[in-house]
Amino acid sequence: ISQDVFISVYHKLKQFRFESKFTTWLYRITVNKCRDYLRKKRVRSIFVSIKHVDYEKGTRGNADNIDVPNLVRKAIAKLPEKLKVPLVLRDIDGFSYQEIAEKLECEVGTVKSRIFRARESLKIILEPYKNEIES
Repeated sequence: ISQDVFISVYHKLKQFRFESKFTTWLYRITVNKCRDYLRKKRVRSIFVSIKHVDYEKGTRGNADNIDVPNLVRKAIAKLPEKLKVPLVLRDIDGFSYQEIAEKLECEVGTVKSRIFRARESLKIILEPYKNEIES
């Protein structure tokens, strides 16, 4: 993580505006890199657990067999990358729309649109399991 921090500082040194202390700016970069690391680690473990669940074979019709969190994770994994990434950053990692837009280098409106489309796609993917999920 410390290497990532120093690389970021090196690349973004021209962006430092001298409105605050350099140490404050360095601290903020360090905190953000630590958060990024923890988020990546958490998201990776969520998607790895999906591989061990197969809902297409024999689990429908019995609410006791439905593991809703894993079902949702599997549905998210089916989304196109363009929709999945902003959805995960927003709904799992808790990033703001602005932060996501900066990370993905696109407009806030684009982020909101992709998240909306991702949620609509999830509704369609999860529709066959609606009764089991609601009970």
